[in-house]
Amino acid sequence: MYGAVDPDGTLNNPFFLGVTYLCNNSYSPVCSSDQRAIDIQWSEIYLQPNMGLGTPLETRTTLVAHEFGHALGLFHHDNTNALMYGDLGGNAGLQGPQDIDIGSPTDCRGTTNVPTDEWGIRCIYGYYDVDLQAIDYSPLKPSTSGGTTSVGEGGSTQFTLTVRNNGSVAAGSTVRIQFGGANPPGGGGTCTIGSVPPNGGTASCVASAVSWNFGGGTVRVVADYNGTVAETNEGNNTLNWGTIGVSPRNPTSVRVCSTPCDLYGFRNNSSIDTGFGVIVQKRSSCSSGTWTQVGSNILLPPKGLTDDVYAYNFVGPGCFRVRVQTLGPIVHSSLITSSGVYFPN
Repeated sequence: MYGAVDPDGTLNNPFFLGVTYLCNNSYSPVCSSDQRAIDIQWSEIYLQPNMGLGTPLETRTTLVAHEFGHALGLFHHDNTNALMYGDLGGNAGLQGPQDIDIGSPTDCRGTTNVPTDEWGIRCIYGYYDVDLQAIDYSPLKPSTSGGTTSVGEGGSTQFTLTVRNNGSVAAGSTVRIQFGGANPPGGGGTCTIGSVPPNGGTASCVASAVSWNFGGGTVRVVADYNGTVAETNEGNNTLNWGTIGVSPRNPTSVRVCSTPCDLYGFRNNSSIDTGFGVIVQKRSSCSSGTWTQVGSNILLPPKGLTDDVYAYNFVGPGCFRVRVQTLGPIVHSSLITSSGVYFPN
């Protein structure tokens, strides 16, 4: 934009307050203020150099907006309600484009010399009505009231992510499943939908697998994750759901000292610093009989990936065994059980 006389000298006439040149290196002349059909590579706007601060701000705003309309490829319109009306005196109160300057949402109608016809910016660049909304995912889906779905540490899950397009134009979408709180590595899985049909149509894609190595976290799915699609509503791209909890691996190699001695131990197999619940059981013989619990549950403090040995006073006679489970964000329903060891007295 220049505050100077233009190359063709149009602004030497004080009647003209501004002029716009549309330019393309393949045309002759390269830049011209003539209303010609052109594939615009760039535009140059020149404003009347004699139009100083004494000109009302409202008039200057209308002028600049009008010339920007030319820079985008619009010609003059005969409708005095249009920003692109050719006489500034007729539209000086307009501070931006009007509906007739924007054009019909469905097509281009009529000609520019009939005041009721519409030739707007949508006729040049199209009407982009897209509204992408994340609406579903599977297979792990807690309830919206905050329920928890448990998965095991060390496993992986592939999610199918679903998007709806509430707009009238089909569009593609990059979709991502994300986890708040304690997250899996990388924060979730991403996939791309080539095209989501318009008018409430849906489409799905399968995200890259998520590996579960951490504790639980809240879940959400985001349509147009990388923000490349212009939408009429950018506020509904995200679907928030409940919580997915990751249960730590149970310990392994649970043993009661077979000497016998007053010791038992196990290997913590989880990368999570989790606590442990221990139950000691007894029966009269190691070959038969009903196991009964001895004393109360034993709670052991968190440890990670270690071999641990604990003291316990096994009072015979009888056969004893130890059962252990991890006590992380999600408790395993199963317990790992040692072999029975007989203590004579």
